[in-house]
Amino acid sequence: MKGRYRLGPVIIILALSLFWACTYATENAQGAADPKVSINGRLRQFETPPQIANDRVMVPLRFVIEDEALRGQVYWDAAQQKVALDCRGKYIEMYIGNRTARVDGKDVYFDSPPYIFNNRTYIPLRFLSESLGASVYWNQALWQVEINMPGKLEVLAYYYLRPGKNC
Repeated sequence: MKGRYRLGPVIIILALSLFWACTYATENAQGAADPKVSINGRLRQFETPPQIANDRVMVPLRFVIEDEALRGQVYWDAAQQKVALDCRGKYIEMYIGNRTARVDGKDVYFDSPPYIFNNRTYIPLRFLSESLGASVYWNQALWQVEINMPGKLEVLAYYYLRPGKNC
């Protein structure tokens, strides 16, 4: 009976160690890959890949200018280390290293400030997307951010109806 009780703690310690090792290996494997970004169901390609900082996906600012769903204008003030974005009817100002932004003149707080890495300015994708009215979902299985941007309805075709004519 004594031998049986001595093995119990050893088995528990081994099981916990195995669980911790598997969890750590999974986090490292996923952390090594660049996160993917999908907007309205289309996977986006980046010249400079997104990064994860403070558990947030950060994208290079150039993405805002080049992506077809955003097509924004970007303004940089080097003296103030300020980035301003005019995108989809919103005006957003962010400062490098600061957790406060201004969206259409109102202060908004977020948890992952913009930063510069390898001469590129990175901004938090969730903050940007939600400020523009989009819904954001993190797909852990695909290691991917899925963004659904509200779209503007566009007229693709129109018809003239003449009185007295059958259609």
